[in-house]
Amino acid sequence: FKINQKYSFSYPGAAAFLARNAAMAIALADSAAGFKISEMPQDWQIQMPAGRFEEHQVGPFTFIFDGYNASPDAFEAALKCFVSLGGSSRKFVAFSDMLELGPEEKKYHENLGEKIAELNLNSVCYGKRSQWAHEAIRKSGKELVASHFDDSQQASKFLELNVQPGDAVLLKASRGMKVEEVLNYFKNKYQTAETAKN
Repeated sequence: FKINQKYSFSYPGAAAFLARNAAMAIALADSAAGFKISEMPQDWQIQMPAGRFEEHQVGPFTFIFDGYNASPDAFEAALKCFVSLGGSSRKFVAFSDMLELGPEEKKYHENLGEKIAELNLNSVCYGKRSQWAHEAIRKSGKELVASHFDDSQQASKFLELNVQPGDAVLLKASRGMKVEEVLNYFKNKYQTAETAKN
């Protein structure tokens, strides 16, 4: 990413939406901490926090685990970034509830379902609130693979039956919904040496 169309910076991973956070950190360092942008390192070899758009290769499938947390804005940013990634046959979203959204939680989940359908993403979800997103996906009328379950184990089994070699899966939910259980299901099934790129 660039600052002022002049200074280029890079960091590891495919989470392009984190560039805004990085740019704010640079601006703060420049304005408040006395560092000059021109003197800051351009290539950041940093370790991202666990669960932030981690790429995992498990058997013939690519998983993007973004289960650190989920808000409506963060979910939309992750979806758009996921769609922009190349190199896969089809794309699935395995997701669960966004928590602590207050009285508007139904609307936020319905909006999420509409966005998933708009981006033509296949999906499987679990949890009470994600049912609203699933219903919005079904109402879109698009011919997408989409199903809802009560728990991650059922969702994992459905996903296993519907993914094909070369497919990519985005895993996204609020931390309390433990969407990493879907990733662990596949790891246990394939017991393969997988690579995590943060």
